[in-house]
Amino acid sequence: MLRAQLKGICLATVMCLCSGVTSAAEVVKETVIFLQEDGRHYFSYTTARTDWPSYDLYLQKERSLEDFLYIYPNDYRYDTSSDPGANILRFAQSDYALIQPGSWSDEVRQDQNGVYRFRSASNEKRDDGHFGYWTKPGNFAQFVYVWVVPANFEILSYQANRKGDWVQRHNTLAFYGKGVNDLIFDIAYRPRSHATFTAVQESLQGQDSEVQLEQQQSGVRVTLAETLLFPVGSSELSERGRQVLARIARGLKRRPGVSVIVSGHTDDSPIKSALRKRYLTNWELSSARSLAVVHEMMKSGFGGGRLQSQAFGPYRPRAENSTSQGRAMNRRIELEIVESR
Repeated sequence: MLRAQLKGICLATVMCLCSGVTSAAEVVKETVIFLQEDGRHYFSYTTARTDWPSYDLYLQKERSLEDFLYIYPNDYRYDTSSDPGANILRFAQSDYALIQPGSWSDEVRQDQNGVYRFRSASNEKRDDGHFGYWTKPGNFAQFVYVWVVPANFEILSYQANRKGDWVQRHNTLAFYGKGVNDLIFDIAYRPRSHATFTAVQESLQGQDSEVQLEQQQSGVRVTLAETLLFPVGSSELSERGRQVLARIARGLKRRPGVSVIVSGHTDDSPIKSALRKRYLTNWELSSARSLAVVHEMMKSGFGGGRLQSQAFGPYRPRAENSTSQGRAMNRRIELEIVESR
């Protein structure tokens, strides 16, 4: 029985449907993974060419035919009953091509340093002794495995359990193996923003829950609570707030490729009468606070050309405004630290 080893990626075997043919097939297989910016979703393009008159492709049992975006040739049979452990795409010709989306859960782990570690399959063997990317009878005449990585990631390391040539060009990593079978790939990759994340983290040492630091697809987000930066109902920075912003600015000055979008947010409590002379609505208050942060970072040496200011008032809450805790979470400044591409 087939035990599927890789979610979303086809595991294939080549079988001749003509009786009396026992020689091994000359199979050339290519799998191209287009990694998405979240580091876990992907699109894959898989194709194979062989001198066999037909080709059987074994898939995970839970894989539905509707999951595929493209199947070539259009002349095929989808067999869900012959094998209790797999569904089979049966092609009455010697080659095929597929495009499908997918996501990794068990295959990818992220460590405390922000590194994503991917393993394409375990070495658990099927009943016939095969595992990973496999074919039978014989081996792949050539197996090509390619990753196309988005600009927000960098590849740190890569290896395969079989001999082959690795070639890295720009954001593409390719493995070329000849006469191989039962392949497993291990690839480590990391967001390019990790150095920025570390720089900000170091600059914020000793801060408490009033500062939240998150690594995002496009960079790093720093969320600063109102109580850290401003007195209630004011856009005048506190002394502690100035110190925190100065430390962040100094840390980012060492990262010339980043820019910062400063966003002001409030809860939905109306501006009280005494403050309405300065701030007509929460929108004006959030704008004034955002600009105050921009000016403070400029005073600390972070270039104005790398700064943007925007305000959302109460319109992008992080929590419900029905509780005091939720309202406190919504009164905040967010710094979106964006990596240049």
